[in-house]
Amino acid sequence: MKLGAGLIATLAALVLGLLVGSAKSSFDSVNAGITQAAVRVILMDRTLARYGPEAHDAREQLRRGFAASIEAAWPDQKTGVSGLTAIERSNAIETLQETIEKLRPASELQRSLHARLRELADDMAHARWLVVEQQRIGLPTILLVVLVLWLAILYGTFGLFAPRNATVIVVLLVCALSAAASLFLILELNRPLEGMIKASRAPMVNALEQLGR
Repeated sequence: MKLGAGLIATLAALVLGLLVGSAKSSFDSVNAGITQAAVRVILMDRTLARYGPEAHDAREQLRRGFAASIEAAWPDQKTGVSGLTAIERSNAIETLQETIEKLRPASELQRSLHARLRELADDMAHARWLVVEQQRIGLPTILLVVLVLWLAILYGTFGLFAPRNATVIVVLLVCALSAAASLFLILELNRPLEGMIKASRAPMVNALEQLGR
């Protein structure tokens, strides 16, 4: 009985560990995507500056749209709209793409820069929707239900057959809290733009400070 219980407990810990690791990888992937998006915005700003005064309006539009996107995804005050929804609703990139398309290169250098601007804008749009679609996948609800039921049965069985004393109660309580904390991490790390544990906006803020220089 003890051997079987120990095997089940080990298996439960292994499953929780794998799920936490998978959620952390998803969280890190979003963080990496945010950093890459910030780098592309800086490159876009520098390329617009090299293009010449004709791109001044596009450069200002980039700065305003980027600042608005940061505020929408990471608001200073609660707005009732999640960061993921704000990113999904934003049309700043599409508007910028339209402005870039209206530029009329007058030299070979400007034609080269214009092609680069279109490429960067496409990359930014692709990165945005990639983050949105990745977050829409999430964890299957049935998996969470089965996992919670499994853990409930596991700890219920331990409590049923364990001797009733303070030590056993404390150990079961600590184990239950550990399992609950693991489930909390799994859920939060799989929602890096919506949950309590949010992806860092530091790369975006740092990029915003570089715009217009």
